[in-house]
Amino acid sequence: MLIYAVWTIAFVILAKQIIKANENHPAVVNSIKHLTLYRYLTYWPAVTVQVALQILSLLFFPAGNLILITLQIITSAILSNKESDKITGP
Repeated sequence: MLIYAVWTIAFVILAKQIIKANENHPAVVNSIKHLTLYRYLTYWPAVTVQVALQILSLLFFPAGNLILITLQIITSAILSNKESDKITGP
């Protein structure tokens, strides 16, 4: 769980830094902001529900946390665009 949380935070920070560094290039900024994974990870109601479920799972059913993380990884893989590792820029 910790590794997935760190990866998620790192991904969001990196995406925000790329957006900040490319403020003069709206195509790059729009490209990143429209990534499904970025929108999913920055949608705070969904993130709040996920964190709450993980905490409850850790408290009452620790093995359920493995199931939740597996679902998160599968969801992240499904929501990733083919071009998510490529940024077209100026």
